[in-house]
Amino acid sequence: VETGNGKKAIVIFVPVPQLKAFHKIQGRLTRELEKKFSDRHVVFVAQRRIMAKPTRTS
Repeated sequence: VETGNGKKAIVIFVPVPQLKAFHKIQGRLTRELEKKFSDRHVVFVAQRRIMAKPTRTS
């Protein structure tokens, strides 16, 4: 994803149930990825899926 200043960023989508585990390693993982991709920022985003309410079928 390109940011406004002409730089680029890497967006990593994390499922909400695994978000707590990612918080534990997020700092180390961000540093390693920014080291590997030196010209880009790394951003973690929690991804939710909204399910439809179950209804009775006739």
